[in-house]
Amino acid sequence: MIVSHSRKFIFVRPKKIATTSVTAALVPFLKDGDMLSESLEELEEEMGKPGYFERKKLKKFRKSIFGNVHRHTQLSKIYWMYPFSLGDYFVFTGTRNPWDRAVSDYFFFDHQYYPDRTDIDDIRAAFKKYIMKLRHLGWDRKIGGFLTGNMRTNHLAQDYLYTFLGKTRADFVFKYETLDDDILELGKRLGLEKPLTLPKNRIKGGYRPDTRHWRDYYDDESREIIARCCRKEIELYGYSFED
Repeated sequence: MIVSHSRKFIFVRPKKIATTSVTAALVPFLKDGDMLSESLEELEEEMGKPGYFERKKLKKFRKSIFGNVHRHTQLSKIYWMYPFSLGDYFVFTGTRNPWDRAVSDYFFFDHQYYPDRTDIDDIRAAFKKYIMKLRHLGWDRKIGGFLTGNMRTNHLAQDYLYTFLGKTRADFVFKYETLDDDILELGKRLGLEKPLTLPKNRIKGGYRPDTRHWRDYYDDESREIIARCCRKEIELYGYSFED
């Protein structure tokens, strides 16, 4: 999560859409008083480049009854925590084909801990079990979402991050599939002094050693789980299983 008061923008960061790389691209344009969910040192550690960024007096997000602000915090929480109007800030985020994203999510959060799991049938079964676990949301999360105007229903969809009271609040959405071009366009929309470009090597990449296409991990039931849970994103951005 980035809130830049100097440039009047809010970056809402979904998972597994190269948003850490996008954050690294944006940091040089931030100024004293802007807000970043992690420290520059943490970001540099993920990049493997200590001392990479010029040091600035970036602010931390304050704690509140709505919980701490982390890198994947939803916009509704920011709306309630801070007194500025969303209408004054340019809000942007990213999206990715939900079927592809779910496979990436599985390899990052689950498969890396089982290096001996190499058979495709075993991987497919483990992946299905993983997404079946994420298709439901606990009551604590549902209640918290209700209190912040964020009606989240499962752990697979990410449109809740930039939705408030049933309305999508993103002014610009870059796509993972056209990321380089979309990031250049984003830089223009933000009025940056130089072209916005991503780091040469994607941060936190390389967790999917298997080179099969993401469709190969699905059967009919797991395909339908994603279609149902991520229906809004699929409709908003025109995704399909055949992409």
